[in-house]
Amino acid sequence: MGQSLSRVKRRINTVQSTRKITNSMKLVSSVKLRKMNKIVEMESFYFKAMNRVLNDAIFSNPENPEAVFTSPFIDEVSGTEAVLHIVVTSNMGLCGGYNNNLLKFFSEIYKKGDKVIIIGEKGYSFLAKNPEITLETKFVHLATNYSIYGVRMLANYVINEFLSKKYKEVNLISTRYKNSISFIPSKVKVLPIAVQENPRNVYSPIYEPNKEEVINSVIPQYLSTMLYSNIYSAFLSEESSRRNTMDSADKSAQDLVDKLKLEYNKARQSAITQEITEVVNGSNAVK
Repeated sequence: MGQSLSRVKRRINTVQSTRKITNSMKLVSSVKLRKMNKIVEMESFYFKAMNRVLNDAIFSNPENPEAVFTSPFIDEVSGTEAVLHIVVTSNMGLCGGYNNNLLKFFSEIYKKGDKVIIIGEKGYSFLAKNPEITLETKFVHLATNYSIYGVRMLANYVINEFLSKKYKEVNLISTRYKNSISFIPSKVKVLPIAVQENPRNVYSPIYEPNKEEVINSVIPQYLSTMLYSNIYSAFLSEESSRRNTMDSADKSAQDLVDKLKLEYNKARQSAITQEITEVVNGSNAVK
């Protein structure tokens, strides 16, 4: 009985030590989430503003033929069905089904002949096992020191690949953040850019110094902003998933501790009862 009590006690101490770790990780993730939420809100606002600027810059007034604008960034690419995918996964684990859900979503979209730009160690370790997938690995560690500079390098690489006419379109496969408990894998078309003309506008934009220079300067900035905003939203989803996973692990650990304590108390009470019985039996035998 003494060995049983010691074994249960050791298990309780082990689970409590584990719970300290999961609780600490949950608190760290909670602090990160508050900070990241603010950044995502600001980035979302900035991207919407950039989207309005881009649409105004390339707006085509049907009443003014001179305002019609064509661009390789907007026109559909013919002669190929290959697609360039940018897949955003995590560098670290302990984030529940975050990576599995995203990679499952990607596997339903991917077709042979497509190329993949992988971001994140977890996605790389999974996709590298498939010899049929063409992987571009230079951006695997983009999340390590995430910055607009790194995203601009990614945007420039994507632009060059798209302008080579090798790919029909460029898609960003990432996890879209909705709220702290809801984030879903999603696909966003990066190129060609979808222009949403506003039929209420009947003016022709005035370009300074000229249309081509304005558009060529706006589009790379727009693409960088789009990628930065969506990828950061994926990082927010990852951290939120990690916090929820640690919260669930913390609750499970507490439930296990409660169960073990009950088991320990029952065993202890049984041991005490047995000792009392032996004392009483011994006393009766003396009489």
